[in-house]
Amino acid sequence: MRSAGNPFFAEELARTLIESALLSDIGPAGVSPRRLEQIERAMPDTVQAIIGAKVDRLGEPEKTLLQMCAIIGKEIPMAVIEQVASHLRLVLERGLAGLCQAGLILAQSDAGKRCFVFRHPIIQEVTYSMQLKVRRVSLHLAVAQVMQTYYRERLDEFAGLIAYHYEAAQEFSIAAQHLARAARWIGTTDSAQAVKLWRKVWDMLQDQPRSATTDSLRALAGGRIVYLGWREGLTLDEVQRLTGEALTLAAHGDARLVQLLLFARGRMMQSSGLAADLYVDSLHEALALSPATLDAGRRATLNLALSHAHAWSGLLEQGLAANDIALDGLTAIDQFDRDFIGFNIEQWAMSIRVRLLNRLGRFDEALSWIKQVTARADASGDPVMQQIARHVYVDYAWCKGDVPLALECERHSLGMASPHMSPYSQVFEHCSRGFVQLTLSNYQVARDAFRAASSLIAQTKVAVEFEAEMLCGLADCCLGLGEYTQAAEMARLGLEKARAQTNRVAQCRALIAIALARQAEPDSASQAQSALGQAQQLISQTGAVFLLERWQHSQSLLCQSAP
Repeated sequence: MRSAGNPFFAEELARTLIESALLSDIGPAGVSPRRLEQIERAMPDTVQAIIGAKVDRLGEPEKTLLQMCAIIGKEIPMAVIEQVASHLRLVLERGLAGLCQAGLILAQSDAGKRCFVFRHPIIQEVTYSMQLKVRRVSLHLAVAQVMQTYYRERLDEFAGLIAYHYEAAQEFSIAAQHLARAARWIGTTDSAQAVKLWRKVWDMLQDQPRSATTDSLRALAGGRIVYLGWREGLTLDEVQRLTGEALTLAAHGDARLVQLLLFARGRMMQSSGLAADLYVDSLHEALALSPATLDAGRRATLNLALSHAHAWSGLLEQGLAANDIALDGLTAIDQFDRDFIGFNIEQWAMSIRVRLLNRLGRFDEALSWIKQVTARADASGDPVMQQIARHVYVDYAWCKGDVPLALECERHSLGMASPHMSPYSQVFEHCSRGFVQLTLSNYQVARDAFRAASSLIAQTKVAVEFEAEMLCGLADCCLGLGEYTQAAEMARLGLEKARAQTNRVAQCRALIAIALARQAEPDSASQAQSALGQAQQLISQTGAVFLLERWQHSQSLLCQSAP
């Protein structure tokens, strides 16, 4: 069969046979082999050839209208074709009816509005390719301009489609502006797709004439790629290249954008496993820029990020002070900053505060903020916000050692990470499960969860900032299982990683785990005591009161084992 099992091709072959009258001279005796060969030779070899011939046979205005429809796209709103084909308004209805009768397009209704669709994508593709490029360019421009008006109430949703038409019209600067709008719109739900769109903006503007507008937009695109990259496994080399170019572009006149680029660079370095102190330094650099750039909203944005950086560096009181400033200015944060961060700022600010309060041992205060985080998540229905709400409860239960709450967290389906989640969310979920089971003293299950998180980090290079936490968790699991040699090794690796990441709380955890593991070994008391001495200094430096009880327990065991 020439159609090779393609039902659309088979249908078009049958239509061609009927319309061409190739079978009109066949009598009662049927088709002779010679006549069958003649018919076969007369049939087009491809479905594209069939469609091309059908389009060529169209009269006017059908042919012109079909070509315009092919430019508009798979879906053809009546309001759009009316504007694009305004010079054919007197014959528009007749032409569209003729195309429907020819089986090329179909009439439909979209939310009560008339529209048409191509009967098959190949019809659109063939009709599109039959037009001269210069004609396509001018039509794409007309379609883009009409769609801007037609979709004015839903511009975010249709920005990508409008950008496509402007790009095809070779209006690259305008196309990039609409792509950026589409990237902002999708960034809250699909960071991977947003990164792809921002990359396209970055590349599209590379060869465009320099101007303040194009420089600023390209710099913003670089910053968004870097900032979203912590979820998508962006390499450090690319971070340095993008931020370097973006900062150069923005430095010529957009100090406020420079601040956000410094924020993005610091966050990406920290999430890639570099020192959290570099994240802190980047934010201090941003805050030190011209005072004119620091209105209440921008000051709040940068201090919110600074509180996050300090939460990871372990300078908890400093983080809480920055969080105070951020909370005071949350309502002043403008939409630009909110779009740049890409998720709910209020939820992020409160979850950071909970993390800080948990580690400071201020559990009553933490619980009141947790309730606000949970209420917001429940009201929003946003799965990301709900995951954050679950995690702050887990963090609270683990830091406090609250077994009943950990059991409640377990019942609320923390479970294994779902494959449909982003890699970052999967790591986050594995971590949560590990800390729940660690709190419940289910050490083998906790170890499996931490190993799953570590394996995913190694595979994807995403959420690398969790590595020190995971190694410390694995050390605690080994201690619980009585595997002291393995515990010492995991703790040693955790300490090495925590020092590289300047994660002081994780350093403290690792040192306490080393002390506990060494106590089980003969002639290792001095090493255990040294580790506890360093841990005591870190508790004092960080304010990590939640580790004090564990440190005291280790010190007591060491005293008991002393000769």
